[in-house]
Amino acid sequence: MEIITCILSLLDKNKEVVVPTFGKFSLNFSSVTEDHSTGKVLPPQKYVAFEQPHKLNDIYLVKELQAYLNINQDEAEKIMLEEIAKWKNTLKNNNSLTLKGLGSFTLDKERITYEVSKDCIFNYRNYGLPELYVSLKDIKA
Repeated sequence: MEIITCILSLLDKNKEVVVPTFGKFSLNFSSVTEDHSTGKVLPPQKYVAFEQPHKLNDIYLVKELQAYLNINQDEAEKIMLEEIAKWKNTLKNNNSLTLKGLGSFTLDKERITYEVSKDCIFNYRNYGLPELYVSLKDIKA
């Protein structure tokens, strides 16, 4: 669970974090969006996106884990790589993986798809206003 805490912390600080050999999470912002056909209006929101570049490597997650657990860099890297190996093994064996507070992953051949968790602190349902429905008859010219 420590690694997820560190991922969320780095997302908040840096707006992105690379999880070596697994992928990259990005914190994105969306302004108000509206769907004229349904009358639905979504307020501005932050959301987490995931990309799956396997060859990326980045020291920030190791450094964050090192500081969080108050251990040396080699120990932090070992813990991180072991945890990522468990994630990949679960995906390989079950074709799915759920990381509490972050989201769900599904494996389709070699492609990983991601869906943000409802309890993710950056989920639009936990941040800002709810969806609004507006009817044209409610708007006066």
